[in-house]
Amino acid sequence: MVSIWTVCLLLAQSYRASFFTGDDWRTAFPREETSAVMSEAGSVANASLLLIGFYVLLPIRCSSHVYILFILPTIYLALTLPLPSGTLEGGTTRRLQLTLRLFAIVALGFVGRAHLETLQRCEFLRTNRISRDLTKERVLRFKAEHEAEGGPLSTKPKSPQPPQSSARDGQSSYALSSMVFGLASPDKLETQLEVMHVIATSENWAIHDEEVVFFPGQKLGKGAFGAVFRGCYLHTSVAVKVFRSPTAVGRFYSLTDELRNMRCLRHPNIVSFFGACIIPEACEVVLVEELVDGPSLDRLLSGPRSCPSIGIRHHIMLGICSAMRYLFLQKPAIVHGDLKPSNVVVERGSFTPKLVDFGLSRRANSSSRALSGTLRWMAPEVVAETEGIPACSADIFSFGRIMFFVVTRRVPLEGLTRNQVVELAKEGIVPDLSWPEVIGPVQVDAERLSRGCMAAVPSVRPSAKDLLQELLRLSEGFRSFPADDSDAAGAMHQSPTCLKTCLAEFRQASQSEPCTCTATTYTSPADTAIAAEKLGNEAV
Repeated sequence: MVSIWTVCLLLAQSYRASFFTGDDWRTAFPREETSAVMSEAGSVANASLLLIGFYVLLPIRCSSHVYILFILPTIYLALTLPLPSGTLEGGTTRRLQLTLRLFAIVALGFVGRAHLETLQRCEFLRTNRISRDLTKERVLRFKAEHEAEGGPLSTKPKSPQPPQSSARDGQSSYALSSMVFGLASPDKLETQLEVMHVIATSENWAIHDEEVVFFPGQKLGKGAFGAVFRGCYLHTSVAVKVFRSPTAVGRFYSLTDELRNMRCLRHPNIVSFFGACIIPEACEVVLVEELVDGPSLDRLLSGPRSCPSIGIRHHIMLGICSAMRYLFLQKPAIVHGDLKPSNVVVERGSFTPKLVDFGLSRRANSSSRALSGTLRWMAPEVVAETEGIPACSADIFSFGRIMFFVVTRRVPLEGLTRNQVVELAKEGIVPDLSWPEVIGPVQVDAERLSRGCMAAVPSVRPSAKDLLQELLRLSEGFRSFPADDSDAAGAMHQSPTCLKTCLAEFRQASQSEPCTCTATTYTSPADTAIAAEKLGNEAV
């Protein structure tokens, strides 16, 4: 099309038009001056404007019109060289110079258009690359963090884990990426749940939604974030925790810390985590846990019913402290964040305590959210919000008040209002608890331990390890187990020893005992065939 327009523009020149039509230009254009008729400036200017409009206005790729570089100068020569010498800009030399200038104009326009297209392509590629990187960013970060943690998305060969880590955690001793169990935005929630389902499947705690049901009419308990119902998992009674936030993001916000921590906990005094049912398309997550047959600690010790013996209550405190010690041994340490009697369920018959409700649990590192809890059982630094990083000392403080409740059967701070408790905490004051005036056989030791746990300065409070040792060293009446567990009691209160020493003693004792079992010798298939052939020959 450019070629046609160029031909039209060149033929519009008066002298060229009269020459190719065979007319005399003086007769055809009597009013025009000779200088205007014999000048080519108008034709070259019009051709230049045509090229500028073509390169600037039309969205055509420069690679598709490379031919214009040669077609336009050729057309100009074809319509100019046949003209008589001495007319229209003079001789052949002048006309060749104009042809070169026209070629330079075409080439300049082509280079400008090519440069503009190059910039547009670079911008397109940059935008496309940014979009692609943003799309893959989450997956790349998941893989990178799992490379470091040896998680299920890792592509490197799995290296042998240290024995102490594998004994403490069946999957991994470290928390998974905060991108997986961290806070989610509504547009990325489904993707985050899909990745969480992949991790759950690889770690064998994913439960299919067809394998579990719960009964809304049989509520076992409720909290700030959800409710627990009696359910059935593969025809076995379980506890099913459902998060009750009306929004998907709210439900995900409620479960992140609990699911992140519960999936790696294995301890007799912590409620067992069976798995989670994750439904990404519905943005639903349901936790399936052990159903503990028994009352909570506050119900066990409250009311007019007969109170368990001091030995049973010591057994309960020892179990809580053992679970707390186990949580603090994780790397990084896990802080329960809401230790109180209602979050301790006591198994019927054995009186084994089990910690439940890890919805407010936190990892003791700078990336975790701040602690919260129930006011009467919270440490003053948590109430005053002066501690940014979750610390194990907060659980130690709560355990001190649990000890007070277990020994006295009184709720701490009964005479104080909520505002008074908050004001005292902001002032760094820990109010004294109303211990009974009648000193029992165990109250002195219990009060001493409880006061140590409730020290105003977190660094002064004892560690879970020291507490466990103190509980084991208490008086005989305080540490006695239930009557039906006397053998277990004797074993528990022996001098503690390490596993290697236990194994050495067992091996030494085994050598002195006569072996009553029949030894079985392994024979390879080849040896078996040879023996059969010998037996056959003897028979013959």
